[in-house]
Amino acid sequence: NLLQTSLQKRRRAEECGHLEPDSAVGDFLTMMNNNQRLHSHKDDFNKSIVQVMREHPGVDGYCWFNASAAYIVYTGPDKDYVGAALSGVRALRTPDYKGINSGPEVFYKWEGGDVSTHVDVSHYVYDDLYAYSLGFLQGQGLDTSLIHNSTAWEELSQQQ
Repeated sequence: NLLQTSLQKRRRAEECGHLEPDSAVGDFLTMMNNNQRLHSHKDDFNKSIVQVMREHPGVDGYCWFNASAAYIVYTGPDKDYVGAALSGVRALRTPDYKGINSGPEVFYKWEGGDVSTHVDVSHYVYDDLYAYSLGFLQGQGLDTSLIHNSTAWEELSQQQ
């Protein structure tokens, strides 16, 4: 995860994001894909991550945005980026997944050019676009071999 930049970051329990009960907005125990209205750091949801990290130097960004969506769960610092990535991919693959590039090919028109991808699982429709917008799809120049070297991967995260 590219929000976690090092183990030396300051982490206090009160800094990690969490959901806060608020009877006016519903059941705070039900995780949603956008938990802004219930999140302890809800004011940061409409800011860029770069701005949030500037405003909170030394805080682990992944911890800060913990629970901001159902699939963002901070479990502490993890230097095994390969294992974490594999675990994340496996968790997001639903039973209808048949393999890479097995789904229908779709095309998107962007200001910067056309983008094509395969919808191998239903959520790839938006996940691939999100990854593309961040520059993290295959063929976008990211040296993925660095993931095996945690120091180099963290330096890349800082650059991104």
